[in-house]
Amino acid sequence: MQVTYNGLGDRLASIVSVFWFATLTGRAFRIQWWEYEETVHPQLEVAVTSPHIDWKSVPSDREPGSTHVEDHPQSPRAHHPFGYADLATIGNDSRTVWWKANTGSLDELFYNPHHRQQLLEWGLRPETAAGCALAYLFKPRPETLELVKENLVELSDKKALKIGVHIRYGDDYLRDGPKKKEGPCRGDVNDKTDWWICAKEIEEQYRMPEQRVIWYVMSDCEGIPFRAAEAFGDKVLLPSPAARVDHIDHATSNRTHDEIVLRSTFAEHHLFSMTDFQVITDASSYGKMAALASLRSRSIFVVKSLFKAEGKPTGCSRSNFDSFEYLANTWVKI
Repeated sequence: MQVTYNGLGDRLASIVSVFWFATLTGRAFRIQWWEYEETVHPQLEVAVTSPHIDWKSVPSDREPGSTHVEDHPQSPRAHHPFGYADLATIGNDSRTVWWKANTGSLDELFYNPHHRQQLLEWGLRPETAAGCALAYLFKPRPETLELVKENLVELSDKKALKIGVHIRYGDDYLRDGPKKKEGPCRGDVNDKTDWWICAKEIEEQYRMPEQRVIWYVMSDCEGIPFRAAEAFGDKVLLPSPAARVDHIDHATSNRTHDEIVLRSTFAEHHLFSMTDFQVITDASSYGKMAALASLRSRSIFVVKSLFKAEGKPTGCSRSNFDSFEYLANTWVKI
């Protein structure tokens, strides 16, 4: 499949859906991360390894006359075959089915009458299918984890209650965005009270006596973890100094810098998946995919009101977690 644009969350959502397409139809699975002739952007294997299959695409994967192209970037048509069709009939006369997409269709698969039972027999559920695929496909390289080694040690504490907080400000705050030109994003804790209230509620409900609590704050505003630490104390992990906050789709003339950005993004994603509960921004597939990678149950809380279901209770009580179906169908689909 081709995922040669957009951020990590959109790419991973697309990859997961097409991986299950390949698995259900008995096809090999390959990923084209950038164009084959690309020399500016770092390739996927710079940040992660492939522990089980060789997913690196090569030009011969697209032989003229033997490739069926499914071109559905952010189109409603992308979801129709996943929900209704016998996927084996898509490109069944072609050596290669070439998917071009930047949106997922995982939720649709579990309604598909042709494939639902097979997914269930494999032990998959909508809540676990994304995390299972990501764990199977990708393992962070040692160089990737080295960038966040301090936080990796802290989040490896199995006795601690670990709460992830993801706050998206928007791409405007990353390099080349209009907000970035105003200087580094400092962040304002008081402007994001819903996230902190939710994290506090989770802590109050699930913390055992004397249990250590860790908050891992992930944001495209590089200053917000520091503001959170100032407000809430040393339970908030400070960002690793070697990592970089930036958008993987923004290339510079500095190859070393771009490789660090790609590794940092995967490393941050991995750290967030190590948390027990996740407080995320609804308008972000990045936070959603990192939360789903945790493979936890009843652990995800979406606190921003932009896409909240009408009539849904507010707050983050134990029974007020957000369902996979809600996550999968707001903002970019999962």
